[in-house]
Parts: sequence; structure tokens; C-alpha cells
Amino acid sequence: MAPTKRIHSKCLRSSQQTIGADLRNWASSVFVLAWLCLLPMSVAKAQSEAQAASGPPYHIAVLVNSGSVKPCYDNGVIAAIDKMTGLAQEEINKAGGVNGRPIEVRLIDDEDLTEKTIVNVREALKDKQLLGIIGLSNDFMARAVFGSLRDELEQSKIPFITSVSDNTIFNGLTNVFSTEPSRQQEGLPIIAAFIQHLKMSHVGFIGMAGSDESEDVGNQLLSKLGFDNLLWDIQLKLRGSQLDATQLAEAVKLAGQPMTGKNGKEQPTSMLVVDLQGNRAGQLIKALMDARVTPGLFITGDINEISQDIVSKYPNAIYQLAWDELPEVYNNRLLELVGEEKPDQGLFAGRLSLERLPEVYENRMKGLVGNERQHQWVFTDKKRLDSPGWENGACKERQLTGRPNPLEPDNMRAIMLGAQNADLVAMIATAARKAKGEMDITDRRAAIVRGFIETYADGKGAFKGRLRNWSFVPDKRTATRRPLITILPRGLGRMQLAPVQFARVRNQKLRQIDTLYLDIDLVRAHSIDDNRKSFLADFYVAMRGSKIAKIENIEFANAYIDPRTGGRQLSIDVLHPGGPSDVYPSSMRIYRVSGRFLFKPKLANYPFDSQQFSLELQPKSGKLPFIVQPPPLELRDKDLVTDSWIQRQQFVGYSADFIPVVDAFTHEPSVVPFYTASFTWKMKRETTDYFLRVVVPLAFILIVAYLSIFIPQTHLEAIVTIQITALLSAVALYLSLPKLESESATISDRIFVFDYMMVSFMIVISILRINQRIAKRKWLDGMLSFIHIFIIPVVVLLMIFSVYQVSSLQA
Repeated sequence: MAPTKRIHSKCLRSSQQTIGADLRNWASSVFVLAWLCLLPMSVAKAQSEAQAASGPPYHIAVLVNSGSVKPCYDNGVIAAIDKMTGLAQEEINKAGGVNGRPIEVRLIDDEDLTEKTIVNVREALKDKQLLGIIGLSNDFMARAVFGSLRDELEQSKIPFITSVSDNTIFNGLTNVFSTEPSRQQEGLPIIAAFIQHLKMSHVGFIGMAGSDESEDVGNQLLSKLGFDNLLWDIQLKLRGSQLDATQLAEAVKLAGQPMTGKNGKEQPTSMLVVDLQGNRAGQLIKALMDARVTPGLFITGDINEISQDIVSKYPNAIYQLAWDELPEVYNNRLLELVGEEKPDQGLFAGRLSLERLPEVYENRMKGLVGNERQHQWVFTDKKRLDSPGWENGACKERQLTGRPNPLEPDNMRAIMLGAQNADLVAMIATAARKAKGEMDITDRRAAIVRGFIETYADGKGAFKGRLRNWSFVPDKRTATRRPLITILPRGLGRMQLAPVQFARVRNQKLRQIDTLYLDIDLVRAHSIDDNRKSFLADFYVAMRGSKIAKIENIEFANAYIDPRTGGRQLSIDVLHPGGPSDVYPSSMRIYRVSGRFLFKPKLANYPFDSQQFSLELQPKSGKLPFIVQPPPLELRDKDLVTDSWIQRQQFVGYSADFIPVVDAFTHEPSVVPFYTASFTWKMKRETTDYFLRVVVPLAFILIVAYLSIFIPQTHLEAIVTIQITALLSAVALYLSLPKLESESATISDRIFVFDYMMVSFMIVISILRINQRIAKRKWLDGMLSFIHIFIIPVVVLLMIFSVYQVSSLQA
């Protein structure tokens, strides 16, 4: 912080010049001193305001659903959406908005009522400044809305981004898109490729009768697999809420009968593709176990919706597609977002505004009651005092067992939905911004739709959001998302990535990607340098998998590159190359690695900050791609030796990113996808040394300056001399500290500036009290004395409490 250092040098020189001057010069110098110390903050604020958009705002409507049933505790979804779309709104407006005009995000609650949703959407369509609508995830409700408002939607041409899973709901509406992928286009080819890779010889399909989508799934699997896999198709009917017992028995019998293959041999069923949801899939699995017919299962739905008592007892592997949440890993971009702690965001960081969502505002404020220790990124488990359960006794208090953890599954789900809505807000604004020049609202809406179809088209480009990269299949207007195959192995009790994955490449063909089962045991992290943004790490790497499971095929992406040699500063020792061994598991390869790695310090909260230290892994060659599957967190080693840091959490993150490529000859854009895995340790800086070197001396400086007021006023020179000496001591202490290169003022900087202001304020009060005009007015002199004796300690205590808040957030 060179500029800050120069400013403090000015403070020092200004203060030295005041010694020996008369009292009037002292007063004027103090005011100049305070102005110089606060100048950096004023300039930064002025620059920020200069970039902000102005004029009448454009609007973006976000449909939310608070539900007709009021539970005892909030799921945090609306709070997360409100906060994160609000942050997106601020970032967009600070960057100039849309062609100089700000945007305003408006949350609209339908309370899970279809009629209210229709009315809300109809009213939103009448808004002359509306750029787009976001929301609507319920298929049934979407059918009602698009059925009732089809003409209005076609005429308005307003971009509408839904989250419905069935894209046939909005057929013919060219301005409607879905954040959900097409199962037929994205999921089925991967299922078929996986079955073919495993060389399954006898595959069956069981779907739901009366579902056009289920019949399409079966037909497409038939066409993709063909007779080589002996695929048969059964569509089950319902009797009430249960599957038809007769049909179910016939399906189980067929699954247990060997069939004659192309080679003339009878082959048993090796895989069942099950296109049933929740309890219906559970009913089928139970019937299979009762009949002792247990082929491998590939569930097209969510295995978590099936009773775990049934799933855990199934004696064969169960597969499914994972679209968002991967086993034992988190989304890297969300982890970076959750790690952003700002000193001005404490317990009151929630950005719920009365103007944006009147229906939800009151509930959220009530929900804060009894949750004093909430983290700014924890949205779940807040009490809803409007729930009738608190009156009739059905609701029970939850006991806090520790500091709220933002990485809890329910909270991460709320954050994911909030990040998704924030991404869509930013994507609409970005597409609108690309349409240069003045144009009416209809043309700008049309430009947004063209941007989704052309700029963010699958394989050509993508919008890089907080949650993921967004692109759409132009003809279907569904989001492009590559699912991964997960497996629940027999007897393991938890999901993990299957040994092989498939990803679509530029020519739309599927490419095999191997899963690398890998763990990193960090033994020591030391020599952490905030200015060089690097740290030294010693760790062990253990891996198993296919032929690519060698450290030669892994690139440590954030390893420090030596500018002299151009190589990475790494030392790798092979402890076990795999194969028979009396010491190490024969299927494992084990390495010891030491090196310097880069990290991204966020120093706004220094020295009460927490930092994330990561080891990032990527394929070294594009010809040998892989994706990493770590072991469960509870099985990973948590012992770690660090210098002046305390380990708080460890986790594994992933990111599916892309490299944008443009053909310089044809100008044809394309994207090249790749995966990165990050083994991350979140650690809190120890503050004992800072308290001893900084906080305690500053406290004594303030106390001495404060006590000087009790010296008789006849010794004014002694009073002011003590106070100015205290001020100079604080400045000298700041200049003696190691230089920290930060892009913004840290909490440490703010503490020093606060100390300067308080001591300067005491000097001003001391001078004013001996002024003849003030001395004649006893009440005014008494007020100044009251401010010095009582108000200044209160302000100091408030500052201490504010710093404590930030410190506790990092604990």
C-alpha cells in the first residue's frame, strides 16, 4: 500500500510542524491532518459513484415461491435469491448498467398459488421497462401460465428464463428458455455410451405409461443401443398411487428371464434403465429384491428421493446422472463466493428490501430472532415466527451445536439457487448491454433473445456466471449442462463418481473421461507470504484408477513458476509406483510432493481474516482428460502443521470451465471445456502477535490521550503535547509494521485511522474548551467535557464491537 504509506508520511510531517506553533495553528493543522488521513476513502468512494449508472431504471422480474405452508424454520432460498440478485444488481449498476441506465431487480412472490402466479406474470408483462422474467420451476404451474398467457408472451417478446424440466411446455414461444437441460439431448446419449462401454449384453427399460417424455426416453434408447444390447421396453401403469401390481410382476419376471442374444447364447439381464421417480422407483426395486432379480440399475431420476432403507439393501450397483451436486465435492465458484467476507458485512448483511419484496420482508426480519450467531452466507434454519407451529406448540427450538456452517447441504442448495438467479440477472443485463446505442424496449428485448441463441449458443460461446457457464441449445432453447455418472456401489453406502465419464466435444461426439480416485494429505503449510501470494506445502498424493493414474499426467495448476527456469517449483518423490507390495496397497500409487503454490489472499479483514489455500489439479495433456473423485471428508486426515494459522475447514471443489477459441480465418467461435479439482484448506490467521504488537500499544495510546483531559486546563500545553505525542506514536507504530500490499484498506488500516481520528478529536475538544467564547458558555463547555468523558469511550467500544463481529465471522 505505497499510496497509503505516502499519506501517512504527510500525516507525520504535518503533525511535527504543529509542535511549538500557537494554538490556532494547532487547530487548523489537526483538521488538515484528519482530512489527509481520510482522503483515500473519499477518493475511492467518489470514483465508485462516478462509474454508477443513472437515469430511469430497467426492470428484471424474479419469480419466487415462499410456499403456502409456513414451516417452523425457513429453507433460506428466497433470502439467498434476494441477497445474491441484489449483489448482481449492484455490480451491474457500478459498471454502468445497461447503456448508462441502471437495472432494478424485483422479486415477486406467488406463494405457491397458480392463479396468483398467472396474475403476477400478467402484471409484469405490462411493465414498459421490463428486460426479462426469471423463475417458474414447477411444470404444472408453468403449463397453466404459458397456456393462459401465450398470446401476451408472444406479443411482448420479453425474454423469459424458466427452470421447467419439460421443454415441450413452451413449444412455439421463441422468447422462452429453460435453465434445465434436455434429458433426451444431454442425458440419454451418455447413458447409452456408458452401457456400451460396459459391454452390457442384456439391457431393459422400465418407464411410466401415459408419459410422452418417458416413451421418448425408451424409444431413443432403443434406437441408440439396438439389438446388440437386447433392449426391451415396458411402460407401467398406475393403480391409485401405486404401480399396477400385475404389470410390475410381469416386468420383474421379464427382467429375470435370460434372452437369446445375437450370438445365439442366452444372456441374463445385466442392466435396467428405470425411468420412474421417487416411491415408484422404490416400489420396483423392492419387487426386484423380493424376486431375487437384481441386475444393475440406472435411475434417470434422483436416487435421494427413494427410501434409503430400500436403496441400501440392494445387492448390486445403482447408477444415476448428477447434474449439479457431485459426491464429496463442491462448486469452486460458490466456495470463492462464500469465502468473500467484507468488514462492513456483519450480522446485518442480509439485503432484504421492502421495495423489492414486500410479502417476504416481514417474515425474513422475524426469522432473524434467536439467531444472533448467523454467518452472512447462512440462510437456512432461521425461525419463521409467522408459522402457526410456534403458537400451537408443534414447532420446537433447535439447539445450536456450534457456529453455523455455510457448507451444509441445505444451505449450499439455497446458495446455488441464489447464484443461479444472480447469473441469469447478469446474463440478461450483459446481453442487453451488447446491443449498442439507443433503441426502444422491444428492440432491446429482441437483442437479448438473439444473444441467448447466437452469442451463448452451445459449442460457440458461454456466459461465465457465479454458479456455472451458461449456454443454450438454439433449437430447443434448453440449457447446455453436461451431467456426470455417479454410482452407489454395492455395500459402500455412499455415492461416488463412476469409473468413466463422457463429455460432448466440438463435433458433438462423446469423449470418454476417466475418473481418478485421488486423495491429498497435506502435512505442512508454511512460509505463507501475503505479498507474494504464495505458500510452501508438503503433502502426500494417493491415487488409483485407470492407466492415467500417474502423477506424470497431473498438472498442479497453481504451483509457483520459477521465472528463472520457467518450470514449476515442485519436488516429487515416488513412494509406491503400484503393484504388489508388503507395505502399500497394490492398487494404489503414492507420492510425496513439496513445492511453492499460489493463493488469492483477500485482505479486507486483515488481521482477523481467513484464507483459502488450495492445491489445484488439471490434466497435463488434453489427450488424457480426467475428473477427480476424493474420499469422504470424515476419512481424510485432518492433522496439519502450519505457521501462525489455525485450520478451520477442508473440502474439495471442482470447476467445469472453458477456453474460448476463435478461428482467425473463418472467425468461427468455439469453446474447449476442461475440469479443475481443488483440494482446499480454509485457515484463520492467529492474532496473538498482532494484539501484542498493535492492539495493546494503541489501547495504551488512546488511554493516555483520554486521561489527559483530567489535567487542569491551565496546563493546556501539557494536555495538547500529550495528545499530539499520542497521535505521532500511533503514526510511527503504523509505519513500523511490515508493509502489506492490499488493493483496499484492511481492518488494521481502519483501526489506525480510527485511532488518529479519536486522538485528533480529543485535541480539537481540548482547544475548544479554552476558547474564550466557549468558556463563557458553561453549558457548551460542559457538553464538550461530556463528549470527551463519556461519548468518546462509547464510540471506542462500538468500534471494538464492530471489529469483534468481523473476527467472530472468521472464527
